Amino acid sequence: KKCRAHYQFTFVNMSGNAMNFWGSSRDDDEFILPTLRVVLEDLAPHIISFLDVPTLVQKKIVCRSWQRRFTETIDRKAPTPPRPFQSGQELRDAVDKYVKYDPDDAEAFATTYGWPIDRWDVSHVDDFSETFECKESFNEPIGSWNVSNARTMVRMFREAK
Repeated sequence: KKCRAHYQFTFVNMSGNAMNFWGSSRDDDEFILPTLRVVLEDLAPHIISFLDVPTLVQKKIVCRSWQRRFTETIDRKAPTPPRPFQSGQELRDAVDKYVKYDPDDAEAFATTYGWPIDRWDVSHVDDFSETFECKESFNEPIGSWNVSNARTMVRMFREAK
């Protein structure tokens, strides 16, 4: 005889709003594991929402679904939509802060320009020179950057590893 397992999770966020998750399944892996997976996937965004932006930015995401969840959470916490970079110097300054990671700067650059760096709008930048020069610890994709206005990329990756 198969038993039916019933569960209920109540999640209360910082604002005091309660969210209930409930369901039931039979006590074999065929039903319990998929049900548990769905519950955890439903809970993940709510759990992540408790993290502050500097904590989210510091985490190096290992899979795209978690990166998407972190990015969505940061976007919700941002006071305004990310803005495009207006100059090469502004971009270089932001890249320096992004690579060095200081919690005091993390929220500012993530909520101003977006996160991760691949989502930054660099379409107005015409001078990309020295952007990643000597950046030894940077290894993230930037393939979605629109660099069609670039006039110079001199030493953009010089001595970068």
